[in-house]
Amino acid sequence: MKRGYLILLLLLVRITIWPQTRTLSLERTIDLAREQSVAARKANTVKVTRYWEWRAFKSNYRPSITWSGQAPGFSRTSKEVIQPDGTVRFQSISQNNYISQVSLSQPIAFTGGALFIGTYLQRFDDLNQDNTLYNGIPLQLGISQPIFAYNPLKWDKRIEPLRYRESQQAYVANMEEVGVTALDYFFNLQIAQIDYAIAATNVANTDTIFRITSEKYDLGKVSRNDLLQLKLEKLKAAKALAQAQQDLKTAELDLGSYIGFRDLTDVRLVLPENIREVDVREETALKEALENRPEAISFARRDLEAEKEVAQAKGSTGFSAGLTGTLGFAKTGDRIGDIYRNPPDQQTLSLTFNFPIVDWGRSRSQLETARANQQLALTEIEQDRINFEQQLLTEVGRFHRFYTQVDLNREVDELAQDRYQIAQDRFIAGNLGITELVIALQEKDRAKRDYVLSLRDYWRSYYLVRLFTLYDFEKAQKLK
Repeated sequence: MKRGYLILLLLLVRITIWPQTRTLSLERTIDLAREQSVAARKANTVKVTRYWEWRAFKSNYRPSITWSGQAPGFSRTSKEVIQPDGTVRFQSISQNNYISQVSLSQPIAFTGGALFIGTYLQRFDDLNQDNTLYNGIPLQLGISQPIFAYNPLKWDKRIEPLRYRESQQAYVANMEEVGVTALDYFFNLQIAQIDYAIAATNVANTDTIFRITSEKYDLGKVSRNDLLQLKLEKLKAAKALAQAQQDLKTAELDLGSYIGFRDLTDVRLVLPENIREVDVREETALKEALENRPEAISFARRDLEAEKEVAQAKGSTGFSAGLTGTLGFAKTGDRIGDIYRNPPDQQTLSLTFNFPIVDWGRSRSQLETARANQQLALTEIEQDRINFEQQLLTEVGRFHRFYTQVDLNREVDELAQDRYQIAQDRFIAGNLGITELVIALQEKDRAKRDYVLSLRDYWRSYYLVRLFTLYDFEKAQKLK
């Protein structure tokens, strides 16, 4: 009997099931996820894509130089030629055309027009007549300007910088989301490891207590009902261990695949108990969120886009005109040098216009539709802003509440551990029944799990506040 009590006391001590070779902290887990996870690589790819889209946008406002031409433009065929008397004669032609043109164009963002300068040279060979002619424009300056038309350059110049900044902040937010996801997987495995440790300890404890109780039953010191109840607890413990082992394997695979670890079976997670009370004030959180979050930037972008749609409807439905003018030199000759020898000046000017007289209300319908869509967009923006601020303030309140709950659950856990130890001692001494011992065991396990869950809630809320504000409250600096 004394040997049995000794075995019981040894087995009631917490069984350590993890090898001590490797440990993994929460902070390291988040760093690995940001370095190696598929989600982090995807965020980096999107960031690069948005960067090159931004570069492409900026190039729309810079001068462009193009060289175009045709070499050769050979043709040998028969062509219909109408005679002075109205008859038709088919004439064989054999000719070649060479064209070369260089132009420089500069968009005017404020007006939506463009300035251009260019030079043009053409050589024509009549192979049947063995004749060569040159035609050229040594220099030409020009302007093209739409009037009362929608100006996409003007609106894009206001909207695209917001879109690019939004994409930059979206990258920071995506990396914070990667951290929150890694945190979830970390605590899933942490809880699975604790559940498995509890289950393994409970199996050992219930098995030993059952053997000791069987000896007491043989001596007539306990009832058969107590023995059967303890046997039931033993079976429950074995079942819980099998389930805990399966949950542990699943949690290891989930975390390992996310952070790029092939095997986590010999890794012990370090419980992040070093919580700190961070000064997170609602006004500071709201201020930083409205400055840093991509959603806050999108509010301004979406507002401008709604204005742009109205401007586009106005510019494409009413009176519009276009002015094009050129000033330069042009000449023809038998030799290429003739083109550049005292060329006469050349001017062109054209004004085109379009004025809808009768369209059966189509223009007005398009304009009113755009205005209605603008009002809808403004309403949605306002609602999204309210939801955004409410979600942030709710999470800030949760963060402070979770900080308090961690301390309470830690104290409950310590009390439950002490109570179970007292219950063990009383049971061994014969002063406590099996039912009370089982209740103390269940309360101990539940208190340990609640403590870990409160730690998870605290750290998840901590990183969610960072995510919702893109601000590090500990270092008092914006996240980058």
